[in-house]
Amino acid sequence: MNQVDDIYQKLERFIKKYYTNELIKGSILFISFGLLYLLLTLSFEYFFWLNKLGRMILFWFFLLTELFLLFWFVARPLFAIFTLKRGLDKEQAAKIIGKHFSEVNDKLLNLLQLSSSTHKDELLLAGIEQKAKELNPIPFHLAINFKQNIKYLRYTVLPLLVVFAIVLSGKLDFFDSYQRVVHYRTAYSPPPPFEYLVLNKNLSTIQYQDFQLIVKVVGSVLPSDISIVVEDQTYLLKQTGIDTYTYLFSRPQEDLNFHLVSNGYSSKEYTLKTIHAPSMLQVKMIFDYPAYTKKRNEIFLNAGNVSIPEGTVVTWNISTKSTSNILFVNQQDSISLDGNNDLFIYYKKVLYSSRYSLISSNNSLKHYEKLDYQMEVIKDEYPRLNVKKWIDSIRPKNVFFVGEASDDYGLKSIRMGYYPTSDKSKIKFLSLPFQNNSVSRFSIAFPDTLSLVSGQTFDLFFEVYDNDAVHGSKKSVSEVFSFAKKTQTEENSVSLNQQRELMQKIRKTANVLEQVDKQMEELNKLQMSKDKLSWNEQQQLKDIINRQKQQESMMKSFSEDLLKNLQNNDDEHNEMKQTLKDRLESNKREAAQNEKLLEELQRISDKLSQSELIDRLEKLSNQSKSRKKSLQQLLELTKRFYVSQKLQNLTNQLDQLADNQGKVVEKPDIQTNKSEQNSLNLQFEVFKKQLGELIEENNGLKRPMKLSRDLIAEKQISKEQQQALKSITDQKPADAKSHQKNAADKMKELSESMQQNMASGQGEQLQEDLDVLRQILDNLVSFSFMQEALFDKVSTSDQYAKALSSNIKEQYALRENFQHIDDSLFALSMRRSEFSDLINKEVQNVYENIDRSLAQLSEYENYKAIASQQYTLTSTNKLADFLSDILENIQEQMSSSASGSQSKDFQLPDIIKQQQSINETMQQTMDDQNGKGDKKQGDKGDEDGNKKMEKKGKQAGQQEGPSNQGNGEDTESNYQEILEIYKQQQLLKFQLEDLIKREGLTPPSSNLLKQVDQISQELLMKGFNNQTLSKMINFKHQLLKLDDASNQQDEDKKRKAETNTQNFSPSESILLELKQFFQEDDILNRQALPLRPVYKNKVNRYFIRTNDTLH
Repeated sequence: MNQVDDIYQKLERFIKKYYTNELIKGSILFISFGLLYLLLTLSFEYFFWLNKLGRMILFWFFLLTELFLLFWFVARPLFAIFTLKRGLDKEQAAKIIGKHFSEVNDKLLNLLQLSSSTHKDELLLAGIEQKAKELNPIPFHLAINFKQNIKYLRYTVLPLLVVFAIVLSGKLDFFDSYQRVVHYRTAYSPPPPFEYLVLNKNLSTIQYQDFQLIVKVVGSVLPSDISIVVEDQTYLLKQTGIDTYTYLFSRPQEDLNFHLVSNGYSSKEYTLKTIHAPSMLQVKMIFDYPAYTKKRNEIFLNAGNVSIPEGTVVTWNISTKSTSNILFVNQQDSISLDGNNDLFIYYKKVLYSSRYSLISSNNSLKHYEKLDYQMEVIKDEYPRLNVKKWIDSIRPKNVFFVGEASDDYGLKSIRMGYYPTSDKSKIKFLSLPFQNNSVSRFSIAFPDTLSLVSGQTFDLFFEVYDNDAVHGSKKSVSEVFSFAKKTQTEENSVSLNQQRELMQKIRKTANVLEQVDKQMEELNKLQMSKDKLSWNEQQQLKDIINRQKQQESMMKSFSEDLLKNLQNNDDEHNEMKQTLKDRLESNKREAAQNEKLLEELQRISDKLSQSELIDRLEKLSNQSKSRKKSLQQLLELTKRFYVSQKLQNLTNQLDQLADNQGKVVEKPDIQTNKSEQNSLNLQFEVFKKQLGELIEENNGLKRPMKLSRDLIAEKQISKEQQQALKSITDQKPADAKSHQKNAADKMKELSESMQQNMASGQGEQLQEDLDVLRQILDNLVSFSFMQEALFDKVSTSDQYAKALSSNIKEQYALRENFQHIDDSLFALSMRRSEFSDLINKEVQNVYENIDRSLAQLSEYENYKAIASQQYTLTSTNKLADFLSDILENIQEQMSSSASGSQSKDFQLPDIIKQQQSINETMQQTMDDQNGKGDKKQGDKGDEDGNKKMEKKGKQAGQQEGPSNQGNGEDTESNYQEILEIYKQQQLLKFQLEDLIKREGLTPPSSNLLKQVDQISQELLMKGFNNQTLSKMINFKHQLLKLDDASNQQDEDKKRKAETNTQNFSPSESILLELKQFFQEDDILNRQALPLRPVYKNKVNRYFIRTNDTLH
């Protein structure tokens, strides 16, 4: 029975496979017929646009048909498979199997029939078993072949071809019919006669970027216009062609929904997608500059190209929007920056110039925005150094250097290096002060206070270091300068040669001034003979004044140079040098003042009347005469000083030559000995030549000094030197040394002889000058008595008396007598430096007053002649007082055994005398202006006159200002007198200032300088008045009090040299003058300027600014 059961199981499997095959076939047919019917249904709706009822019938008929096809082709096999309905029985299955397998035929059916029989015997069972055993090997399931269903797929070809054709044709709206059929309850209108085609491939744009929509209309009928509805707002499209339209979406921020409308026909809904772009809103750059640049840190917003110092730390703070990453790209690398909350931070120390880019990205847009920048790095430059060398021919001891060091950020140090040219290993450095700025000027004199070996050559240079903190300090070096340190003798020789050149220049200028004076005298005489000068003559006058002004300017310049030359002389205790310096200072000031007066006269000559111009020219002529004498004295004295200094220098040279001659004896090397001996021979020949020139120059003096020359000793020295050189050549060292020693000894003897002769000559000259001065003083006193007698005679005689002619003759005779005194005095002043310009001035005043009195007597103006004679007596007495002081000084020099010279500095009694003289001059000028002369002044002498003047001054000081207004009128007639008093008062101020510094007087004495300034200001502002005179007399009393106080303190009246306690930087005075040489704005505030207060304040502010700039 087991075989039978297997047959039944195989039949069951066959039946399931049978219905599975039916299911496959039904599915293919369902899809084929269902799709075909669907296309038919959609085609019907597509072409006929049925109404609701038609679409409802069409929908339900389609649905029923599809359900039937589904039941018939799919449901029934499924039911059979799952035995939900009775399907194929086993006998029907056996028939199907028997038809498929020929060997089975009816066997399987018979087996089933026998097995279903109720009467079964053994024989029947054996037959059933036998048939089952035969049928069991046959695979019944092979009777069903699934591949046979492939033939039904041909039914699906037709509907699929139709769908493919619709898609290719672009009639995709064909499938819209499905929606209308399914939604049959919805009312649909038929499609328009045209179609909207959006030509844009992609409806998306980047945020904030414009997007242009392009629409094309296709159809049998085209609309006249098309509108677009965007977010419930309707806009008209722009027609760009027959069937094309455009619309611009301006900077969209978010997604936008829109559709097209025309003639009541609307398109479907479209959406314009907006992509958020990565953007950099702000790029903040923070610059942290290196500290050594001294620049304050800065912040720049959205800066493009920037320039920064090398080593700056730059921090980028980048504010973004919709950005997930920023790329920092330069030539070296590419760095991705990660941000937090749309803020990206990156910092870097910048050492090189570079171009870099910032590129922003997000998930949608990669490398979208790119910002290009350029960062220029300013390298720390090498410091710049510019040094100028200047050699002052007047100051040969030093070489002056002015330099300017600069750097872009600052300097670290400036120093000077110097070393002997022959040995650079001995280099030394000197740090120079500088301003800690990017530009600094420095000045230095070399060698100044440095101790250098005389006669040796040095090389020097300057170097400057900057403050570079990135790479370390860099330095720049100047060119190498050379300096030969001269010996003292060589320096003195150079200084003396310069003196001679300057004297020649001053002599030429003086000659030109003398010619100009002659031309001016001639023009003055011509003017006096005419009522008015012609235009040509006026131009000639201006030319003469201009030439004289130019010569005065040259004279001032030459005086300054000669003064500097004298200051270079080391003999600070030489009285003649000190006196010459004073005379040169006075000559320089007078030249400057005369230059100003000439400039003023040149400016106002056209405005002056004939009489005023004559008066001005006459005064100018008188001044020129006095100045001519002063220049002659100055030239002669300078020449005498030159001769004495040259003689002293030659003596020093001879001493040095003797020392060198003695040193040669000790050298064993014959060749060296020979070369040096030859050099010494030549040097001695040069000495003899210079000594001969000096004798000739001495003979050129007005009164030559007593100089002698020992020609025999000179010949002996030359002979010894020649024999020494010959012995060296003949290889006789013993004889050579003997001659060399003899030459050295004779040189020393000659030097001592010259010094003794020079001292002896000075003593004889001093005694001779003393005798001459005594005689001059006696003659002057006699002249004074005779002039006083004439004064009394004229004062008591009648204006028209017969004795008038005899008075004139007597005055002429006195003038001739004074002329002899003047000639003797002038000759003495040419060799005595004590005779100052004050003596020349008083001599000129005597001449002027005598000439004035002669003219006045001739015109029967006795009262004026008396006043002129009174002034003559006053000047004579002053002159006698000056000469008496000089006589005492000469006597003190002769009796002194210390240094044989006396200091030239003024003491307090000298200053008191000068102030007394100024007071007298002013009083006399005021009396002359008021027409009042004190007839008894000459009888009582200077002492009574002084007392009377002081009494008048005290009374004037007690009066009120208005009562004296008449005396203080500053008119053109007394302008010259005011300037003369002003110059004398300023000179006295400088002497008092020097005295206070030198003697260390008490602090209240500083108030005296203020009083002098007040008096000088009032002289310029108010002219001559009693109030000013009162202040001048009071100033004299203050000087007397100061003198008494000094005597009460038991101070030594002898002049002392005090050590300077102030700390000065080396060569401070030299460097101040150096700035003036290089035309730097350094002005002496000490100079008294006759300015009104408002202008004084401005000048003071200017000085403050100038000092701040320099320091």
